[in-house]
Amino acid sequence: MKERTTSPLSRREEGLLPSRDEHASSSTVWVDGTADMAILFEPHVNVVVLQRQGHEALAAYAAKVARRGELSFKATAAFHQANGLDALDELALHLPPDDARDVLIEDLAYWIEVVTELSGSPRVGLRLVSLDAPMCPSFHVDHVTVRLVCTYSGAASEWLEERDLDRSLLSRLPPMPVAAAVRRGALVQRCEPLDVVLLKGTAWSGNETRGAVHRSPVHSAQPRLLLTIDPLG
Repeated sequence: MKERTTSPLSRREEGLLPSRDEHASSSTVWVDGTADMAILFEPHVNVVVLQRQGHEALAAYAAKVARRGELSFKATAAFHQANGLDALDELALHLPPDDARDVLIEDLAYWIEVVTELSGSPRVGLRLVSLDAPMCPSFHVDHVTVRLVCTYSGAASEWLEERDLDRSLLSRLPPMPVAAAVRRGALVQRCEPLDVVLLKGTAWSGNETRGAVHRSPVHSAQPRLLLTIDPLG
């Protein structure tokens, strides 16, 4: 199992709130198998991380795609339905020819299936983009039920544990920015490239005020290739 990484916020990033409760239960669960990702249904869990090792051909091809810096693909897909297959066939036309291209396409098809089964939604929104700058560098929540995120190449996503947030500040009027709820001394959680992350959003039933707080990595030594999959209705 890969080592889990954290880092303290810089002074500029720190909130002005009291230090976190070290005894609060973790809102992140790290798993080694896809079946274990169903733990997302536990009320206290906001983030599930599937750690992946190996996949050298996939990683090398993803880095090649990221370095090209030309990819911005968005589509609606449905597993085992024609429009889902068409979406992946279309994506293949935007990817450089390589023996590993099919490996990436097969990986995407697998995660489309996982999200449709996990969410019960027959359709998903698929996005695969290459990035040379942070897409969402500020801490925020997503107004979705759940979002699957995988950084195939480059620095991976960052998030905060529930114990590092004061949610009461986010319910005030006028609303405060999410960054204002970050406690002093908060530790930024990080995973590794190719790890698959499920982020529970505010549209998840019972989670309207507890969406996972996350951001794009502020610094990345190399271009990123980012996948997101959202259930659609």
